[in-house]
Amino acid sequence: MSTLLGKGWFAAALVALFQGVGPVLAQQFEAPPPAIEEHLSGYLPDGKVDYRAILPSPPKSGSILDNLDVSTVTMLQTSASPRRWSSAERDSEYLYPRFNEAFGSAIDRTRAPKLVRLLNRTEHDVAAATFSAKRDFARLRPYQRLPLRRVCGAPKPPRPDLRSTERSSYPSGHSAYGWAAALVLSRVAPEHEAQLLARAQDYELSRVICGAHFPSDVEAGRMLATEVVARLEADPGFEDDLTAAKAEHASLAK
Repeated sequence: MSTLLGKGWFAAALVALFQGVGPVLAQQFEAPPPAIEEHLSGYLPDGKVDYRAILPSPPKSGSILDNLDVSTVTMLQTSASPRRWSSAERDSEYLYPRFNEAFGSAIDRTRAPKLVRLLNRTEHDVAAATFSAKRDFARLRPYQRLPLRRVCGAPKPPRPDLRSTERSSYPSGHSAYGWAAALVLSRVAPEHEAQLLARAQDYELSRVICGAHFPSDVEAGRMLATEVVARLEADPGFEDDLTAAKAEHASLAK
């Protein structure tokens, strides 16, 4: 897992996060992940994005909104087609490759290293805010609360465990990463914005179909990613890397 985005605390945080997700497949940003990844930091100083100023608390157990969350997960568990379920499984495993079609070309470091660098540094900032929120809100995941029919990455769904100390449902990390990727890619290739945002919506829905998150979890991921990317637009380093990625993309399109 240390090959996802670099060395140091961020890689360690990814390992710690994935140790707490039970049977849900650990996500890889690139496919295949690089054998050796240079150290990459985010653009924003640590603590720059305070999730508490962005996100509301998750719905309280038994509240109207929580009941709506539960009923939506239950409904999608029974209504998602086999094809949609398969797509949700693939979304659970990878990030960038799942946006290739919407972007109009492959997103990989061999073909577009400047684009991947831009995305990886952005996701670093998204992860910093997401990890803090997950730790503090400590919400149980659907499969920890409900007897589900199926869960991504599990041969059979686990039994609910309301006493679990592994509580990382809110906000959804996959959703936050997916929205951040879509928003950045839309800035690199604005002609594909509609397709990219639609893919991000579908990507976050996969997390609910998988039994990994409630609808309010994925909505919180979207909110967090949107705010982080908005703040990045005022960062000179981000703007420099975005300009380089745009030029790279334009040269590849010729």
